[in-house]
Amino acid sequence: MASGAGLRRITQEIADCPHCGGRHVFSVLVRVRGAGAEAVPLFGGPSGGTTLAFTCPNTHKIISASVPNPSEGDIIGPADPDQADAEPEPTEQEYADWIKASRATAVDFCKTMLTTATGAVPVYFAVLKYLGADAVSGSWFSRIGAVPPLLFLAAAIVFALALRPRFASVKQADFADFRTARLRQLNRDILAGLALFAAGVLLAIFLSVGALWR
Repeated sequence: MASGAGLRRITQEIADCPHCGGRHVFSVLVRVRGAGAEAVPLFGGPSGGTTLAFTCPNTHKIISASVPNPSEGDIIGPADPDQADAEPEPTEQEYADWIKASRATAVDFCKTMLTTATGAVPVYFAVLKYLGADAVSGSWFSRIGAVPPLLFLAAAIVFALALRPRFASVKQADFADFRTARLRQLNRDILAGLALFAAGVLLAIFLSVGALWR
């Protein structure tokens, strides 16, 4: 039976064969639980085993041995040694890569937006100076003109808070919930920072167009 999507091999060693006294290493086929299945909390410690029948390669007699049950799947039985493992499905590999890179993608985006938001402040004042809006004072235009840089700075603060490391004591069984909560918090901070930055950009465009018509 060839291993395919959702299947993998583990090794089972028999150090002292009851028939020939030699050391044998057998391959066991395991059905891996789906990556999209709901996480199940587990207590640490031994998880029992499954008794399988192997064949001694020297005497061709049956060897009964208990194989520990893996935490990530279910034992199917001894694997055919003449058949090689199949390559994982492309969608499964891509799914695993997306899981690994999801947090790094969000963090890199926050870093980029932090630099962009802080850099937008001097660019904004340079554009207004070029348009001659700095000469206008004592009007609604000059008062509203201070709002975009404040929005840019507020967005930068939100992105900086999103990047702030969080210290917490997390057990392995609780890591999935901790990771989900952290990613959701990153998403909320990103949306809030983008809203502030977009509001600043739109208002800056409005003021720049208004400066052209003054």
